[in-house]
Amino acid sequence: MHRIWNRVAVAVQSEHKIIAVQQHQWHTQPTRHASSKILQHSERKLVRIPPHIMFETVKEVDNYKNFVPYCISSVVTSRYENGSRAKLSVGFGPVTENYTSVLKFDKPHFVEALCSDGKLFNSLNCVWKFKSVKSSPDMCIIDFHVDFEFRSSFYSGLANLFFNEIVRTMVSAFESEAKRQLALKGAE
Repeated sequence: MHRIWNRVAVAVQSEHKIIAVQQHQWHTQPTRHASSKILQHSERKLVRIPPHIMFETVKEVDNYKNFVPYCISSVVTSRYENGSRAKLSVGFGPVTENYTSVLKFDKPHFVEALCSDGKLFNSLNCVWKFKSVKSSPDMCIIDFHVDFEFRSSFYSGLANLFFNEIVRTMVSAFESEAKRQLALKGAE
């Protein structure tokens, strides 16, 4: 994986608390396997959001249509103890994709979404992990990974042009929505 470092999230810790947090932005170049139609993106970020708020924001697929860029429709069709199933529609320019996402989760540690019935891709897999910062309960470390395997080399090549920017925009949208949700809970 090729990384371009602009900024990195750094925490300086004492024995019991975080003394300082320097916010540094960075992004990861999409990794494209040679002669493959797979694109991947991974990143780690320290945010001033409790893990349970990030978890709930990612888990609630019904709300995606309200804040996730390019998401046209998002409806949870079934819920069960440690997961759910949802129908989503996304659009980017003239291209629209409808697919089913099967989510598995463990509160507040991770959300995994697996999609395999898209017309443009063979698979779309997303994993969000949330780790609490022991000395600062209002913060968490987000580990995010997404990979797509496109059905055609044409769509893979097209997506490669925009992939990194789209993924960074989407991760940022989840962070912004979690902050909005946190502010709403604080106002209650």
